Amino acid sequence: MTALQILLVSVALAQRPAAPEETPGAPPAHYRDPRAAAETLTRLVTDQPDRAEWRWRLAMALVDAGKVLPDRQRPERDSIYARAVSAAWEAIRLAPDGAQGHFALAAALGRATLTRGIRDRIRDAEAIRTAALRALELDPGHDGAWHVLGRWHAEIMRLSGLERFIARRILGGGILGEASWDQAVRGLDQAVALRPDWIYHRLDLAEVLIKAGRPEAARPHLEAIAGLAPVDPLDPEYRATAAELLRKLRGGSREP
Repeated sequence: MTALQILLVSVALAQRPAAPEETPGAPPAHYRDPRAAAETLTRLVTDQPDRAEWRWRLAMALVDAGKVLPDRQRPERDSIYARAVSAAWEAIRLAPDGAQGHFALAAALGRATLTRGIRDRIRDAEAIRTAALRALELDPGHDGAWHVLGRWHAEIMRLSGLERFIARRILGGGILGEASWDQAVRGLDQAVALRPDWIYHRLDLAEVLIKAGRPEAARPHLEAIAGLAPVDPLDPEYRATAAELLRKLRGGSREP
């Protein structure tokens, strides 16, 4: 997987935003069955088509439902992501000043663009960044949007020479010049501070700290992951990745 693909994947893997108090009648936000949640939310959208909350919740449930599907189910997965993008846009149309809709759009676009060509993926990367920034403008305490922004900086820094050349021609040098490891760490550190119990926040921050040459700063986050409860469909994989990274930081020891 190229750095540009990772940039887009990371947006979708960046967890759903910290949810407000559950609304009476809303489906349970249970990470183990996103498809069931999506079905319930689809009915709610039909019953209450002018309610933005159901739209962005549907978009995030669809992102979760799609990201656990293997490559052999790519047509179904692509269809699910297309639905997620549409639901997010509808949420924004109904509530343009709602941060959740803009974050849902960033997450859904990240997944929907995975099968497109490199130029389209670069353009979508800018759209994802714009959506994340808008979410933060509306809600500076949005942990998911901080995560997306941090990953954006990290993956721009990881671009190959060819990818950077293409990105510079499409996005312009100014945007690329804004990317830095310090900004990547800042965004992900904000996400962890806002929601320290989210495994993926800590894992991504640890990976960026290691890449930025600060492995000792990454260790506490990797160690903390073992004691955190799963809240995302991919948390078992994230936990395994964290354990392997920690083992390597410990010099190859297989101690827990």
